[in-house]
Amino acid sequence: MDIALYRKVICEIRAMEIKSLKLYFFGEPLLHPQIGEILMLGTAACDRVELTTNGMPMTAKRANEIVEAEVDYVRVSIYDEILHPENVVRNVRTLWETRQARGAQKPFIFVKVFDQAKADAIRPDYEGICDEIGPEALHSIGSDMIQIKRLTGPHIACPYPFYNLVVKSNGDVVPCCVAWEKSLVVGNAKEQTLAEIWKGERLAEIHRLHLAGRGQELAACANCDTIFGCPDTIDSLTVEEYERRRASK
Repeated sequence: MDIALYRKVICEIRAMEIKSLKLYFFGEPLLHPQIGEILMLGTAACDRVELTTNGMPMTAKRANEIVEAEVDYVRVSIYDEILHPENVVRNVRTLWETRQARGAQKPFIFVKVFDQAKADAIRPDYEGICDEIGPEALHSIGSDMIQIKRLTGPHIACPYPFYNLVVKSNGDVVPCCVAWEKSLVVGNAKEQTLAEIWKGERLAEIHRLHLAGRGQELAACANCDTIFGCPDTIDSLTVEEYERRRASK
């Protein structure tokens, strides 16, 4: 993302008083040449800042920037043996030792894998250099492999579009971090403010479809099973009550 766009977004989220800023999407944040400034601006604007990395680009300089900026949470995603070379262990240790050397409490370091067996297998390597090792389950972000209509679960509406906005590197804004399809673009941060996008009709259309139990009519949502792993629910909100609250803002 261009740093000018990022600065614009940061100025806007200050006014919106967002709860958390998560610095990741479909990319590796530590490869950004201005990640130090990005982190500093983020923690100055938001009470909680999270970073997700595969750990491979972590250096002593990057570790210092993370600790100095007081990033709250760093998730190191390890998906398979290819992304579990010795240098990732070394890099996680670098971040841990940098935090310890500064006497800092942040960031909380979470090493993420897909299942408990993998967590148990890598525990000897990471124990003592991170705060937690654990699984986050696999999920579909939309494919022909999973037909959402064949799945069952407690949710009618996916909660994510009701409290998330994701700004892509080109400025496109989508309502959740697994929205890779262009069909879910609700605006562009280069052309509009985030507040305008949040209150806009395109996002409202997505909200209405989900509340009506018709989220699968959206191509990007039709085969996504994220809804079934979400601990939150918004199913008690009717379309009518949603419209009343939206009109009152």
